[in-house]
Amino acid sequence: MKIRKFNVKKENLLLFILFFIFMFLRMFSDSEYYFIQGGDSAKYLVLANNFPYHTAYNNQLYIVHPPLYPYLIHFVSFFVEDYLAGILISLISAAITFFIVYKLVILISNSRYVALGTLLLFSLSGIFISISTKVGKESFSVMLSLSSIYFLIVFLKKGKGKNIWLSAFFGALLGVTTDHVVLLIPSLILSYVVFWNKNTLWRATIPIISATLSYSFWIFVRAYTYMTHEFYNVGLDGTIANVSNWGLKQLVSPMFFSEIQNYVPFGFNFQPLHYIYPISYMLNLVVAPWPAGLRFSNLGILFSTNYALQLIIYTTLTMAAIYGTYKIIKSFFKKGIKNNGMLLSLILFTIFIFPLSQEFISTRFTVTAIIFLFIIINYGFFQLAKTFNVLRLYKLYIIVLISIVIVYMPFFYYSNNHFILSKEKLVEAPKTGEFINQLPKDGIMSQIGYGQEIMYLTDKRVMALPITPNYMFLIDKYNISYVLYGEFWSEPFENYTGHMFNYDTIKYIREHSEKFKLLNVIEETYPVKINGENKKDHIYIYEVMSN
Repeated sequence: MKIRKFNVKKENLLLFILFFIFMFLRMFSDSEYYFIQGGDSAKYLVLANNFPYHTAYNNQLYIVHPPLYPYLIHFVSFFVEDYLAGILISLISAAITFFIVYKLVILISNSRYVALGTLLLFSLSGIFISISTKVGKESFSVMLSLSSIYFLIVFLKKGKGKNIWLSAFFGALLGVTTDHVVLLIPSLILSYVVFWNKNTLWRATIPIISATLSYSFWIFVRAYTYMTHEFYNVGLDGTIANVSNWGLKQLVSPMFFSEIQNYVPFGFNFQPLHYIYPISYMLNLVVAPWPAGLRFSNLGILFSTNYALQLIIYTTLTMAAIYGTYKIIKSFFKKGIKNNGMLLSLILFTIFIFPLSQEFISTRFTVTAIIFLFIIINYGFFQLAKTFNVLRLYKLYIIVLISIVIVYMPFFYYSNNHFILSKEKLVEAPKTGEFINQLPKDGIMSQIGYGQEIMYLTDKRVMALPITPNYMFLIDKYNISYVLYGEFWSEPFENYTGHMFNYDTIKYIREHSEKFKLLNVIEETYPVKINGENKKDHIYIYEVMSN
């Protein structure tokens, strides 16, 4: 059957409408505040403020994340406030990624149908909307990864030396942005394997060498730090670990030190449910979001009338993904690897989903894989249309879906009517920060969950409380004057049920009044509603008497 192509003008109009939808869903929020609490936002802002030294906890070099993203925040902060600079970088990165995805999908699938369908899912993705509107490196990292892969494939298929240098440039930037460059390197190698050209062999290695050398620089920085320190803040919120017994795993991620694994278990997980839940949430679309906290134990809620639409949408997407995977594998046995772009999509999905194999996972670790999942899904729809000889309706199908989303947009705006770049900054523990700034001494250890915010609000040295009372000697070693803990991330200490960072250390502090003097209990109130009331926190600040 002859496949009708989109008219160029109509295709450009659809692309423009999709981009408008894409940006609209990212430019508005349900809150008037940008709440900096938990996560990495405050940490990146501290690092940006300390440019070019890249220092954070204990005013030491921060070696957990490479420096490029906070460096960018620093320079963009010349024009807007720091948190807006971070958001702006994420938004611009997302916009660039939109067009890179479009070009990349056409390049590897030879189908504008698949490209437009992929962009539709990308535009509606709840995960990508979230990372596009936050102070975080994920949106920027996805842009760098896909750009490097795209320009390498363009070079392999069409030549032109500038493309190989662009691929190398973006790969080098990724190497000083995130440890996930270790996933880009095999992706570039396998892209060459699929689109290999004997005349381009040596030049095709340039991006691989560039990304490797860039990341090697950061690995050397970590190795030098480990070799010159016995203890160092390498974990959550400045948690201190004994870094003298380091190895290859600790070079790739400091989270592999044993002290950090007390909080965040690392290692491979082979339980099926460990993979099913995160992959299912990759399909989460803002027009019909999954219910939060979905597990097999409460799966029945999907079959209620409240989630009938979700059940239909996500079942359809799952079936398309399965069929797309089937057709890709079938094409491999039929025509092999050479120039099999959809096989490469499946391979790249497998590579970028690899962090999911770890015991501790987060959606942001696997965001790049979602793009390739969207490609596979739309390839499945495309192949189904060809199989049932309804490809002529495929264009109408895309237009109808876009039209439905346009109708949905006013409803989205009704509950998300706060412009993202005019949100008011709200930092966790502001009263506590003011109180600490008035204290005469330096050196603070805080409960995990508070460190980066306290560091952002004050000029004091900040690091995490010792992981257990066995590490209390670190208080003297680092000349700590004050310690603090709070209730935002857990219940009050007296109601402890097993979910509190630094519990044993806090218990030790409370039971040794001769060593720790309670200075103040500060009540913090936030415009976050819990059961109809504003969220409250109580932060306990002690002075260390043993010093």
